[in-house]
Amino acid sequence: MEKKQIFCGICSTGCPMDVYVEDGKVVSVEGRVENGKSRGLCSKGAASKQYLYNEERILYPMKRVGERGSGAFERISWEEAYDLIEENLNRVKERYGAKSVVFYAGYPKWYRPALLRLANAFGSQNYCTESSTCFQASDLAWKSVY
Repeated sequence: MEKKQIFCGICSTGCPMDVYVEDGKVVSVEGRVENGKSRGLCSKGAASKQYLYNEERILYPMKRVGERGSGAFERISWEEAYDLIEENLNRVKERYGAKSVVFYAGYPKWYRPALLRLANAFGSQNYCTESSTCFQASDLAWKSVY
């Protein structure tokens, strides 16, 4: 097994990590605590292996075809997916108002500027990111308390 020292790319903090690789596949990940920058990994960094290899990871648009909770889905085109998103967002906006919709950005981060523009154009000030669960939130709390 080979140990590689890298930096986590899930957020902009870039926490140091040790990645153990066997036959070209990640076997496990650990935070490099001796570095002192992060003193370990956040929950997202620690789940890097699951992020890479989860068999249930969705790779293309899916549409529910059964009852809610039945787990019955079918693959659809990107065009149909965008049409459904537009239709449903506008239905919610008409019924409950633009402020009832939250635009949430997770990882990766490259699309955040476009999502923020969409939220603004839609009329919702509710734009959030996963950063509340990352190391930055922990570091800020630690600095503000101590």
